[in-house]
Amino acid sequence: MSNQAAQSGASKRGPILLILALIGGVVIGQLGGEVKLAPPPPPATASAAVAPAIPSFGRSIDASSRDDFLGYARALPFDGDPGAGDGQRLVSDSPLGSQVPGPLVRIEPMRHAAAASRAELANGLVVARFINEDSLAFPRLALGARDTAYWWVDSVGLGRWRSVYLSARASIGMLPAGLEVRARGGAESSAAAARDRALARWHWEDDGLAGERPWATCSRAAACIAQ
Repeated sequence: MSNQAAQSGASKRGPILLILALIGGVVIGQLGGEVKLAPPPPPATASAAVAPAIPSFGRSIDASSRDDFLGYARALPFDGDPGAGDGQRLVSDSPLGSQVPGPLVRIEPMRHAAAASRAELANGLVVARFINEDSLAFPRLALGARDTAYWWVDSVGLGRWRSVYLSARASIGMLPAGLEVRARGGAESSAAAARDRALARWHWEDDGLAGERPWATCSRAAACIAQ
């Protein structure tokens, strides 16, 4: 065979061999071979990370010792940044029945409260703490002078919610209080979503109840306000 004929045959076989190679690569890829026809997917971004687990007390606050509960509450992460919490001088009731300026108290949210489910809230959750920076006590929140108290929320029946305040002082008893759980909305909800964290505020409503009441983000869709 002449060189010209050989070159002509090779030129004809070239495209055929290329097509066969491509077909073979596809078949190998479908059968689990090493041929990669597409780049691997990009790694997961931070936004897809799993939310942290909510620290759970795991038992009834009513049947637990003060030391057990305080050990749990003190280990929780609270957000002390000014934008997350609130601090102001609360209104106290004087012995004569009038309202007078009370102690300067800070409220700080528990960091994971905004990620809690309604079921976790019903089982019991510390949603905030109160820090009394004054020498005046504030019995309405179970606060002694220069004291810290924790705000626990749970459900005691279908549709029945309650607050419980527990001081770090052994001389101050556990104080139950009313609670309303509301759908989050308004400026507080927008701010919480933008900051991706819980908020807590002193809240005033003209509804006949004297003084400020604690308000805090307490689940993914709700806020708690003490009554």
